[in-house]
This record gives sequence, structure tokens and C-alpha cells, in this order.
Amino acid sequence: MTNLADYYGHAGRIEDSYDHYLKALEVDANNAYAKKGIAWIVFSHDKNPKEALRILDSITENHKAPDYFLLKAEIADYMGNDLIRLENIHTYFTEIENPSYGQMYNAYNLDVLINETEQFEKALQLAKEEVSNRPTPESYSWLAYSYLKLGNPEKAKEIIDTYVIDQTYEPSLLYVAATVYKANDMAERINELKQELLGALYELGPGMESEIRGL
Repeated sequence: MTNLADYYGHAGRIEDSYDHYLKALEVDANNAYAKKGIAWIVFSHDKNPKEALRILDSITENHKAPDYFLLKAEIADYMGNDLIRLENIHTYFTEIENPSYGQMYNAYNLDVLINETEQFEKALQLAKEEVSNRPTPESYSWLAYSYLKLGNPEKAKEIIDTYVIDQTYEPSLLYVAATVYKANDMAERINELKQELLGALYELGPGMESEIRGL
């Protein structure tokens, strides 16, 4: 049920997505993933971050999956509430210390290392490990982003061109590609990607609109 809800969300059929998350909750009232899906709709589509955060707070009282705290941090950032943002990032780091998670949260860790703590060398090493263990467009995207942040846009572009572009249509990865192209002064390519990204704001989240328009 939630898989179908996710599919409808990606397709822009928000009402259908919402309805299927509700159906999942009718089957299991404690379905945290369905509640998270509804929270995302409330945040990204309805632009109601306060209510989205309330939903997520109710989930994380009993469900401690680390990525939920990063989502709460993202919403708090959109609200301009730095205290709640930092509290949730701290909780995220506390939760991922659980060894049972293994490498499950490496992609999330890369996001935090690059965009929050700016530990670019550490991010590069982790991205290399991810590419070795899981050579997906996402892993290569983080590798390219790490090189970009370390001042090597040419290397970043080479990776993006080879392993990301035409290999995926995931908006978050295309945003990284656009950022890399901007650093390489590729205005025409940036404008093409910008249009795709503006059409994917629901998936990226409202906090990304200014970032995309500023490419």
C-alpha cells in the first residue's frame, strides 16, 4: 500500500498518494512509514511545516529510525528554527551509533558531512567506500559532490557525466549534477536541469526552491 502511495507521490498524484497512506494506516494504525509519507505531503505540498513536525514528533516518540530525525531537521531549517534543527541532527548522530545499522545510513552520513559539518575529506573517503561497495548513481553522485567541495570541479564533472547523467532521473542527484555543471560554467546544461528540478519540487522539498533558482 505504501509503495503505491510513494509511486503516486513521484507521479505528482498527491491526493492518490495521501489516500493510500491513509489506507495503510487503516490496516496498521502504527505504520510509521505511512505517517512519514503524510508528514511529507503536509510539509512539501501543503507548506505546513509546523503540522508536519508535529506528526513526525509523534512518530519518533516510539520509532527511532535515524533518518526521521534528519527529516525533522530539514523541516526545522525551512522554519528557520536552528535550535530544533541542531537538536535533531545531534539525535541523528546519537542513533546511528547503534552498530546494528552497519552501513545502512552511509548516504545520509554523506549528506551531513558535506552539507552540515563540511568534513569534505571524510566525505570523500566514505564516498569512495560507497562506490566500491555499491556502485550506483547515488554513490557516484556523492563522490562527485565530495570532489567538487574539495575544489576539483573537473573531476566531479567527469564522474557526473560518466556515472550519473542518463543513468538516473532522481531529482536529488540531478541537483548535484547541476551544481557540478555550475562550477564548470555550463550555463546551457544548467538551464536544462533547472527546469527538471523546478518540476520536481514536491520530491525535493520547498526548502530547495531558492537553491534551484540560484543555480
